[in-house]
Amino acid sequence: MIILTGSDYVVVLVFLPETYAPRLVYQKKVSEIGIRDDWNWQQRYWASLIRPWVMLFIKPIVGALSIYMALLYGITSLSLLAYAIEYTDQRQWSIAKTALEYVGIAVGMAVPTICSQLLNKAHDHFVRKLCPLKRSFRSR
Repeated sequence: MIILTGSDYVVVLVFLPETYAPRLVYQKKVSEIGIRDDWNWQQRYWASLIRPWVMLFIKPIVGALSIYMALLYGITSLSLLAYAIEYTDQRQWSIAKTALEYVGIAVGMAVPTICSQLLNKAHDHFVRKLCPLKRSFRSR
């Protein structure tokens, strides 16, 4: 999980465009005036390290979502650990049988993820059928 998260972070860092409003205003001014952008790599490094912490403590929604996600990840990690303890220690199952429990969890998460596109299409169809004046957010 950590390897996937780290690789996703590198991809986002390289390919995701800048969205921080003060930086966008600065870049627009620089392009309009025609002066050279004088940010060096050390300044960019420290700005990218400090900006998430500033947003965490300044923006209430970022703090609330961070706490919520921390709780969800903690509960998920503890429940997955509890499966291994329950089945190997208390029920005396082998490691192979215990691993089969994780296959069930994986299938239970993959099937709804795959079917969610079909559910979205069905939802949009019924929204258009039952409320012709109101359009759903996805159909815009």
